[in-house]
Amino acid sequence: MTIRQIEFQKIQPQTKLLFQKYSSLKKLDIYKCDLRTLHNFPYLESLKDLRLSGNKLQGTLENIIKLMGLEYLDLSSNIIREVAKLKPLKRIKKLKIFISNNPF
Repeated sequence: MTIRQIEFQKIQPQTKLLFQKYSSLKKLDIYKCDLRTLHNFPYLESLKDLRLSGNKLQGTLENIIKLMGLEYLDLSSNIIREVAKLKPLKRIKKLKIFISNNPF
């Protein structure tokens, strides 16, 4: 599923419910949507590929930690200022993270 250039800044509770209907989703691309937080990010058990590039993410990434099957995470071109915020993602064993064009 690809969502491009629709400004929504955060995932609303009703959007979270909509995503959960796609529990078998393997790839999700939310590109240039002005997304600032991952609060309310849904648990998508089958998700392998998550692309969040071109947003304005800067805060906690804790909602991604529960996606233990995730293999690819693109956080490039956001405003993540501290590499330490990525440290909890080490729990996801097969995860490859792309973080270019962030201000650290």
